[in-house]
Amino acid sequence: MKKRNLVFLIAMSMLALTSCDKFSSDVTTTTMVVPEESIVEETTLKSEVETTTEKLEQDDELNFMDWKGKREKSGKDILKNETGRRKNYYELNVDFDDKSSTLDIDQKLIYVNDSEDDLNEMYFNIIPNAYSKGYAYNKKDKSSSDSDKDMTCVQSIKIGDKDCKLTRVSGTVYSLTLPETLKSNDTLEILMDYKVTIPKLQNRFGYYDGEYNVGNFIITPAIYENGEWACNPYVEVGDAFYTEIADYKVKINAPEEFKIAATGTLEDGTYYAKDVRDFAFFTSKKCEVMSDSYDDIDINVYYPKKYKVNAKEALKCAKKSFEIYNELYGGYPYDDFDITMTAQSQGVGGMEYPGLIMISISEDDLKFAKTDREYFNEQVHDVVCHEIAHQWFYGIVGDDEINEPWLDESYANFSEKLYNYKSGKKDYDMGNIIDAYMTLFKDVEPPKDKSEFMSNLYEFNKDKDLLYMAIYIKGGKFHYEMYKQLGEEEYLKCLKEYVKTFAFDEVTTEKFLNFWKDKGDFKKMFKEYLYGNEIVDAM
Repeated sequence: MKKRNLVFLIAMSMLALTSCDKFSSDVTTTTMVVPEESIVEETTLKSEVETTTEKLEQDDELNFMDWKGKREKSGKDILKNETGRRKNYYELNVDFDDKSSTLDIDQKLIYVNDSEDDLNEMYFNIIPNAYSKGYAYNKKDKSSSDSDKDMTCVQSIKIGDKDCKLTRVSGTVYSLTLPETLKSNDTLEILMDYKVTIPKLQNRFGYYDGEYNVGNFIITPAIYENGEWACNPYVEVGDAFYTEIADYKVKINAPEEFKIAATGTLEDGTYYAKDVRDFAFFTSKKCEVMSDSYDDIDINVYYPKKYKVNAKEALKCAKKSFEIYNELYGGYPYDDFDITMTAQSQGVGGMEYPGLIMISISEDDLKFAKTDREYFNEQVHDVVCHEIAHQWFYGIVGDDEINEPWLDESYANFSEKLYNYKSGKKDYDMGNIIDAYMTLFKDVEPPKDKSEFMSNLYEFNKDKDLLYMAIYIKGGKFHYEMYKQLGEEEYLKCLKEYVKTFAFDEVTTEKFLNFWKDKGDFKKMFKEYLYGNEIVDAM
């Protein structure tokens, strides 16, 4: 995620960090096994569930979706999923009603227990419920829904012939007791029917003036790793999401006049999204579409008619970004890429999803396009190339964006600098630009016990001395220092190897350190930027 300009980023960071009453102190843990007594509220909705537990042959079927994109079929040099992990599979039918601003969803999830443990319960994230009235961080938010009901209303869940129900554990995290034990290496089919109400607010999930951003609307299982469920309630700082690679087959039914930008490739009325961490979409009947392509990647920009100048610049930046990043990081593995540029995204500035980014626009853009075209172009390019970089850092190389958000935001920030440098921007000096940004911290006392890099979103949310923007700006500086130490050629070679090593997997700070410590002597640098980490402190 990126704010449109630094002043706005600072203001939003300070505002978020001073709102210490948003979440209580008991929601500062990261990955945890939730004890029975922590259940605070039970949903009243009963469900029907259909369960299919079946043993797959060891290496027989890694995929439940038999679909390949044109770039994969044509033998393009793209990043491939070589993890050998079986993936969860989603099949959704989504009915969008613009009159009530709701989604009626039929969902089939085939969940793969690829752990060594047998499971008797599962945990799920229902992010839209963070926008329900009464949630702690929404108490003072006048833009939140006025409804007393949850934004996601689960009507039925079926596992086999058993009716199941969800139990709220904490915030947006829910548990589900399984009718029978899910053995290691088995799969489980879960059928869900639910209705999602889209709130009236300008954000990555919401609507404004006939424009709908529909991000993080799907009920998704939490990640089970290291013998524990990653139960992380949503918090309104950063990108409070942690999901693993899956395949999606989604049909969106909307009124004919509505245009749709979405994750995946549209074929015969259905979106196919392979090897992605989420599925999101945007829809509006008021927008125009501008299209082009680069290396068989179809690029589409959705925009209100009067913002044609923004769309042209965004399309230009997208093509250049794919040219640069494909070379630096490895080939983009998908067929399509959509950019939405609307006032609806003003609450978030810029937001990344697989194959889709949401960028905010305003009347100021038109003013700058006329009075200061160079500044206007810089603003558009900085936010677009940042969000496109997230296709690699978050999308392809995943990370826990709640507990270790620095891992993707720092790379996205540094990618902005690489983009400007590699695109041949006149008189561009990465070091000078980064140093100019670092002056923002000249009067700011750094935290003593551990760095911002070692802080999670809950800590950023309640500790006014922690600045969330530091993981962007200091993160970019950190990678630039590594770049300088190794030299451009060697660093970029190693960075491309880093992406390939962790592609379609999840990286951690520990994995990051173990990878880079063999590439150069970064001990001093690691201690300067990542203090408070046990591995670094022991170096």
